[in-house]
Amino acid sequence: MTATNRTGHPVIRWIENGEETSARWRSESGLPPPAKVIVGDDRISADAAFRLARAGTALLWRGDFHNARQLLQALAVADRDQPVSRAMKDVDGAFDQGDPFIGAQVVA
Repeated sequence: MTATNRTGHPVIRWIENGEETSARWRSESGLPPPAKVIVGDDRISADAAFRLARAGTALLWRGDFHNARQLLQALAVADRDQPVSRAMKDVDGAFDQGDPFIGAQVVA
């Protein structure tokens, strides 16, 4: 079940620095909020991010913009046997446009 705020909008929740944090979930494509999210930054390896993504865990990125782009490129290489999803194309396109924040994804 998706949590909602007082106005009925979906809310995402994650743990950061030992505290639960939440934000309103917005998805242009109408996707529901992810069920599980962890905070990721420049220290996460492509292999670890790939395993998390394959398990359905979303990453809330808190690192350097350029390192995030490199991680996305590494994930695309790791998953080259699979077709690139529309969501990945959308994220990569947002990076190409210089979008400083690509949407919060959070743990349930």
